[in-house]
Amino acid sequence: MQQSIIELAREFKNIYKTGIRQNYDIGEISSNDITYDDKSMSNIDYFFNNLNGSKEIHVGSPLNLIFDIKKNNYFKKGWNNIKDIDSLLFFGIQNETFFAQSLATLEIFCLISGDSEVYFIAETFNDFLGYINGILKISITFLEKNDQDENYYILEDEDFINEVKRFTDQTSLKIDKKNIFDIFFF
Repeated sequence: MQQSIIELAREFKNIYKTGIRQNYDIGEISSNDITYDDKSMSNIDYFFNNLNGSKEIHVGSPLNLIFDIKKNNYFKKGWNNIKDIDSLLFFGIQNETFFAQSLATLEIFCLISGDSEVYFIAETFNDFLGYINGILKISITFLEKNDQDENYYILEDEDFINEVKRFTDQTSLKIDKKNIFDIFFF
């Protein structure tokens, strides 16, 4: 059964900057409890309004993902050749990969700098956020185990990558398993 946006936002909030992740995540999120689901808001708006109304949310290693809904118009620059660019709501960036939601279908896509292709990665923002939460939970074990090794780089850890592959292959989230894995881990 798919988690609600309330459950997913709470789960993200319980992972972000807690324990070992304090060393990797940057920025602050609201300390207010997430108690209701405002049906008048999209799930993306709900996530941002409840966790961090006006600031970026930097998710560190292994994802290096920045959530930022406020830069939607800025992120759209340079994509004029993409049909229906105005129907996309940009909400995040990882290196040179931009994440957006179709306002028509609510599906999640990514666009890679220098490429005019739009890649489907998740059926909904909930599926996308569920995947992010899953990866962050997996990362905690590996980061804690290697905390004292200053030469440790999680993306070079074959055991970590294999665990992520296993999670990706076995998840019931409605994602394009190949695209989402390749975007974040290749």
